[in-house]
Amino acid sequence: MPVTSSNIKKPTVAGNDGEQYNLHSVWNKAFINALLICIFLSLVLALIVNWFFNPGFALLVFFLCIAMFVAGIITFHFTAGKKNTNQSLALSYGATFNSDANNYRSLVERVSDAFVAIDKDWNYTYLNKKASEIFNRSAESLVGKNIWDEFPESVDGLFYHACHKAINTQELQWLEAYYQPMDKWFENRIYPSKEGITIFFKDITDIKKVSQALQQNDEKYRSLIEQASDGIVITDLEGIIQEVNRSIANMIGFEKTELEGRHIGEFLHHDEANSIPLRINELLQGKSLLYERRLLKKNGSYLPVEINSKMASTHTLIGFIRDITERKKAEEEINKSTERFELIAEAANDIIWDHDFINNITWGNKKLYSLYGVKPGDMVINFEMFINHIHPSEREGIRYRMGKAFERRESLIAEQFHFRTSTGEYRIFYDRANVRYNKEGKPVRILGAMQDITDTEKFKQQLIKEKELSDTIINSLPGIFYLFNAEGKYLRWNKNLENISGYSSEEIKNIHPLIFFDDDEKELIAKKITNVFITGEDTVETRFITKNGEQLPYYFTGRAIIYEGENCLVGVGLDFSDKQKAEKAILESEEKYRMIIEHATDGIFMADADTVFLDVNTAGCRMLGYQLDELIGLKFTNLIPEEDKVTNPVQFKAMQQGHSIINERRLLRKNGSLIDVEISAKLLPDGRYQSFIRDITERKRAEDKLLQSEQKYKLMFDNNPLPMWMTSLPGLDIIDVNEAAIRQYGYSREEFLQLNTRQLRPVEDVEYFLNEVEKMEPNKINLRVWRHKRKDGSIIHVETFSHQIFYEGRHAWLGLSHDITDKHVAKELLQKSYDDIRELASSLQTIREDERTIIAREIHDELGQQLTGLKMDLHWLSKKINSHDEAILKKMNESKLLINATIDSVRKIATDLRPSILDDLGLLAALEWQGEEFEKRSGTKVSFVNKAGDITVKPEIATTIFRIYQELLTNINRHARASEIKVELKIEKERLVFSLQDNGVGFDTEEIKNKKTLGLLGIKERTLLLGGAYDFKSAIGKGSVTCISIPLGFKESLK
Repeated sequence: MPVTSSNIKKPTVAGNDGEQYNLHSVWNKAFINALLICIFLSLVLALIVNWFFNPGFALLVFFLCIAMFVAGIITFHFTAGKKNTNQSLALSYGATFNSDANNYRSLVERVSDAFVAIDKDWNYTYLNKKASEIFNRSAESLVGKNIWDEFPESVDGLFYHACHKAINTQELQWLEAYYQPMDKWFENRIYPSKEGITIFFKDITDIKKVSQALQQNDEKYRSLIEQASDGIVITDLEGIIQEVNRSIANMIGFEKTELEGRHIGEFLHHDEANSIPLRINELLQGKSLLYERRLLKKNGSYLPVEINSKMASTHTLIGFIRDITERKKAEEEINKSTERFELIAEAANDIIWDHDFINNITWGNKKLYSLYGVKPGDMVINFEMFINHIHPSEREGIRYRMGKAFERRESLIAEQFHFRTSTGEYRIFYDRANVRYNKEGKPVRILGAMQDITDTEKFKQQLIKEKELSDTIINSLPGIFYLFNAEGKYLRWNKNLENISGYSSEEIKNIHPLIFFDDDEKELIAKKITNVFITGEDTVETRFITKNGEQLPYYFTGRAIIYEGENCLVGVGLDFSDKQKAEKAILESEEKYRMIIEHATDGIFMADADTVFLDVNTAGCRMLGYQLDELIGLKFTNLIPEEDKVTNPVQFKAMQQGHSIINERRLLRKNGSLIDVEISAKLLPDGRYQSFIRDITERKRAEDKLLQSEQKYKLMFDNNPLPMWMTSLPGLDIIDVNEAAIRQYGYSREEFLQLNTRQLRPVEDVEYFLNEVEKMEPNKINLRVWRHKRKDGSIIHVETFSHQIFYEGRHAWLGLSHDITDKHVAKELLQKSYDDIRELASSLQTIREDERTIIAREIHDELGQQLTGLKMDLHWLSKKINSHDEAILKKMNESKLLINATIDSVRKIATDLRPSILDDLGLLAALEWQGEEFEKRSGTKVSFVNKAGDITVKPEIATTIFRIYQELLTNINRHARASEIKVELKIEKERLVFSLQDNGVGFDTEEIKNKKTLGLLGIKERTLLLGGAYDFKSAIGKGSVTCISIPLGFKESLK
C-alpha cells in the first residue's frame, strides 16, 4: 500500500533524564528508516536503469547506493549526534514521499481516451469526439484523408514506424511520442487488423509535466490523479481495494468510501471469474496485463471496461480502468457493417470481388472461389489468375483497355469477355468495377461484380434469328402487313406498305393508321380498330389512300395480340379489286404459313387451355414418334415423366401473366424412351398455348462424347499418313506434330517443337507466308500451296489444309501437309507445254497473216490485172464485131457484167484476206472503214470514237485489234440482233484499250464459258499472245460489252 501522511507515526521525546535513551531510540529509528528508504531508492533507481540501460549496470547502481548509505551512517555518527528527533522524522517523511512519487509516475503516463480508425491505405475512417478535440479538427474534415498527408511531420518518426510495424507483424504496439508541432506528448496503443489499425491515444503532456512536479509537491500529484479520465484502482496482493480515484467512482456510480476495503472480485461479472482470472501470480512476476472485463455498477448493470494491471510496489497492485462503451459500440457497428456487406455479397447473384493491387490479392464471395474451382483459404487468387482464365484472343485487349483506363484515372470500368470456369467451359461475363487510386494516381484497389450473361447472349442471338425469320415471312406476304399499338403507333410493317402507300419508313413511324383513309370513313375504321381490341378480331373493306391521293379498294384484317408487353393490332391488307384474287392470295398465304410450319426443323405444338393438342407439325410428330391423329386430343402433361412434374413443373401461372417461358425438360416418346428438349412456350390471346420444341438429345450426347471425340481426334492426328502439326496463335510456334511430319521433314519431335513455321520455308517466302496467314479465315478450311524446306535444306512443294481448332485450352492452327512436288514438276512441264503450244500458235498466226497478205497481194496484183485486161479486150471486141445479132450482143454484155462481178469478188476476197487499208493507212482508218462496211451490209448503226489520238501501233497490235473487231462484228451480226454498236479506242496507263458495246439481246456469260466457242477463244488467245487482258460482260436482254487491253510497250518477243 502506498505510504500517506496518515501512515507516519510521530515519535515522542522523554524528559531530560531520559534524553539519552530517547536520542538513542530516535537514532535507532532514524537508522532503520534511512536504511529502508535507501534500499527502496536504490531499488527504484536500479529498476529505472534496468529499464533504460541493462541489468548489469542496474546491479552496479544498487551496490553504489548501499555504499553511499554506509558512508552516510559514518558521517551521521560524527556530525548528527546532537540533532533533535524532528530532523529524523523529516528525513523519514521525505523518503516516504519520494517513494509515493515513483509509485504513481507509471499511473499518470497511461491515462488516455481518444480513438481513431485507419484503413490499409492510411486513410481515416473514424474519429471519436476526444480525438477531434485533441486535433482541433472536426471528424468530417479528416475522414477519408491520409494520416501522413495531414501530419507529414510524423513521417519516418517513431510513431510512423510503430504503425507500419503493427500492420506488418499484426501485433499490438505501444509507445509514447512527442509531437513537436503541438508541443505535446501522446501515449499511443496501436491495434492491428486485416482492414487497418485502431489507435487509442491520449494527451499525456500534462502528465509528463506533473510527473516532474510530483517530486516536489504531493498535493499536486494527488489532484492530477483525481482529475484523470481513466479509473485508478490500487489493491493489495489479496485483491482488497486500498485506494481509488474519483473517475472510477463516477464510472460505476459508487462512492470512494463504498469501494475502498472491499474485494475487487465483488465488482466483476460472475461469468468472467473463470474465463478471465485475475492472474496475480503473473503480475508478481513483473508482467503487465491488458484485458477487457465487465464491472458492476451501483444500479446493477455492467460496464464494459479495459484494464491495464501491473505491480505498483512490492505489496500493491495497480489497475488503470478505461470505459470502452463507445469503442464497443463502434466495434459493434463495424462488425454489423462487415457482416451486412458479407451477407449482401453472398446473397447477390453476381460474383463479387475485391482486388488489392499493392499485395496482388483478390478477395470475393463464395461464387468467386467456385468460379475458379477452389475453396476460400485454400489458394490466393491474384490478377494473373484472372487474366489466364480469360479467352486467349481477348487477353491483350483487356490488358490494353485497363491500362488506358488507369492512365485516364477512370473510376468505372466495364468489360465483356469469355472466362474459363472451373469446368473448363468458356462462358460470357459482363464485369463492372470501381477503381480507387492513391495520391500519385496509381490504382491501389478495384472492386467489381461479374455477371454471367452466357444464356442471355444465346437468347439474344436466338431472338435475332427469330426476328430475321419473321421479317422474311412478313416481307414475303402478299399485300400490306402492319402491327400497331392501342395508341396507333406503328411498330412493324412490311416493304409493301412503304411501296404501295408512298410513305417512307421514317414517315410511317410518326403517322396514325387513320391517315390512310378518307375522312368520311375514318369513324368506321376507328370503330373497327376499337372492336379488335375488345373482341379480338375484325375485318373491313374500304378505300386505301396513298400519299399521292390515289384510292385503292382494299380488304383489311385485324387481330389483337400482345407484342413486347403491350396490346397491339396485327393484320394484312389485300387489294380486293379482284375478290377472287384476294381470296386466292389469302389461301396461298395460309398455305405458305402452313408450309413454313411444316418445314420447320423444330416441333410446333398448338394446345387448348387444358394443354390438349389441337395441331402439331410434322417435325413435332416425328420427334415424339406419334402420328398426327394420335397426338390430337392428347394432353401435353401426359408427355412429362411423373418425377419431372414435381421437380420441373410447367409454369402455367407465368404464361397466364403474359410471359414467354423457355426451359429444358424431358419428354416421353411413344415407345417410352425419353428425349431432352428445349421448349419455348407462351399463351396466345385466344387462350391457346403455342410451343416450339427443339430436340437437344444430340447436343447432350455431343457433350458426353466430347472427350471421346478429342481422344479419337488425337489418335487420328498421330496416325494420319500425311504430315500434320499444331501451331500456336498468334506466334505460329509448332506445339505438336505427328510421325508422318517427322519422317517427311527429317526433324526429331524435340527439334520440331523448338521450330516456328517461318523456319519451314525459304527466307524469301516468309513475307508472302505471313501476308497469306493474315488472310486466312479461322472458321474455314484454308487451302494454300507453299514451298517448304526440309532439315537437309532440300525444297519440296506442299499443299496445306489449315483451320483453327481449340487445342489444350487455347486456339491453334491445325495444318495438314500434302507433298505435291511431283505434281508441281508435272504442272511446270504442262505449263511449259502450254507456253510452247501458245508460241507455236502465235507463229502459225503470224505465218497465216503473212500468207494471207501474200495471197491478197497476188490476187489483187496478178488476177486483178488479168481480169482488167480481159475486160478491156472484151470491150475492144464488142466494138470491132459489127453484128446486129441480138444473141451475140446480149452475150457480150453478159460477159462484161460477169467480168465486172468477178473483179468485185476478187477485190472482196483480197480485202477479206488482208485489207490493204490496214497496211496503207493504219489501224484507225481500218477500224472506221470496217465499221462503215458493216453498217452498209447489216443496217446496224456503228459509231466509232477515237480517244487515243493519232497513234501508230506495231503491226502485231494493229492486226490483232482489227481481227478481233471483225470477229466481234460477225458475232453481233449472227446472234445479237442489235440496232446500235458503240466502238471506242483510248489509252489508259500505257495500255491501248479497245471496247465495243451493243444493245442486242445479250447472253449468259456462265453458259458461254461452258461452251467451246472458237470465236471467243480466238479473241482470248489473240489478246494473251500480246500480253493483254480481255473482259466479256453481258446479261440476257441487256446487250454486251467487250473490253480488250494491250500494253503499248509490248516487245517483239513473239516474233
